[in-house]
Amino acid sequence: MTSDPALHEPAAPGPLAAAGGPSGPGRRFGGALRALSHGSVGVTLGFAFTVALALNPIFAPPFPVVLGRTVFVALVCLLGYTLAGHGAQRLGWRWLPPWVAQAAALM
Repeated sequence: MTSDPALHEPAAPGPLAAAGGPSGPGRRFGGALRALSHGSVGVTLGFAFTVALALNPIFAPPFPVVLGRTVFVALVCLLGYTLAGHGAQRLGWRWLPPWVAQAAALM
């Protein structure tokens, strides 16, 4: 039985291999961004909606404006919380519990 020699040849290098490999935000924050699940984003959006309902009578702008502002703040907090949890481990601060970095990021 003979095998096809094309199956054993290495693949041709892609354009990223010539440039030294992938870089940029997808490479640096890939693990942290993959940690954002549909559930965490959904809970964050639900919490932002609830807070916007509670804050709507206090502020003069209409509800969509208050909702947009609370969604923005909630998503930025979620992103900071997630990046802080992964950043402490990535920087080599393995002795630091992730919740300490996450609490500091939210303050």
